[in-house]
Amino acid sequence: MENYIVDGNIIRVHQCLYPSLHNISEESHQKIQEGMFKLRLGKNKNGCYEIFLENVNKHIDNNQLDVLQHRLSSYIDKKIISSDRKYSIDEVNIYKYQNCELRSFLYNDESFLSFIESIGGYFRTQGNKIRTKNIRTVPEPDGSYTEYINATMVINELSKLRQFIKTYQTVNPLFCAIVASVSILCIHPLADGNGRLSRFIFNLILERSSNNYIPLTELCHAARSGYVLSMREAMLFSEWDSAVHFYCACLSLAIGWSELSSM
Repeated sequence: MENYIVDGNIIRVHQCLYPSLHNISEESHQKIQEGMFKLRLGKNKNGCYEIFLENVNKHIDNNQLDVLQHRLSSYIDKKIISSDRKYSIDEVNIYKYQNCELRSFLYNDESFLSFIESIGGYFRTQGNKIRTKNIRTVPEPDGSYTEYINATMVINELSKLRQFIKTYQTVNPLFCAIVASVSILCIHPLADGNGRLSRFIFNLILERSSNNYIPLTELCHAARSGYVLSMREAMLFSEWDSAVHFYCACLSLAIGWSELSSM
């Protein structure tokens, strides 16, 4: 079954198809193993958000972001890639005061939906519940756009996501965090703040504290084409290797390694 349907110049996302570890390449398996090692080492060396952010900004300031680019990035006009938030500090502050545990919101569908809406309330004070209307990306100059999963399917898709997280959180937490983060973008459950929610959940699945929160926001903004193309490749075509590479490369840049090659 397809992830999407094409209607003229409109792409309508139909569903999220969740991968298993058998659906990614051996190279992606290796990157995930390296990523988990770096995450553990970062904790053991008292790595903290401020240090990670300093590493990230150093790479951005020195324009050392080739590792985050998609193989098609050079063919994309940067003007058609819409901008996103630049800074992660608001996510960290919300993460600090939310003080939630993974198991508490995975108990059942109701607890998961309540968690999503509670985080959404921090991003926008009014009306940021689970959406009941269809939403889409900003149209490109040619009028094309992507429409996210139909509003009538959001509750069911979030239930599938919860089950996926329950299955993989202990089996392979980094793989689980990457897939869950991309899936939030695919489902787009909130009216606003879905990018922040996806990064929030990424850190939560990895059991990061607010003191060692991984700042993805700055890198997603600075390497926008690599980010968008990798996410869409996973969302639309169930091709997950580029998304795995992107997130693992972000970890390397934040924690202090930058030896990865381009996608």
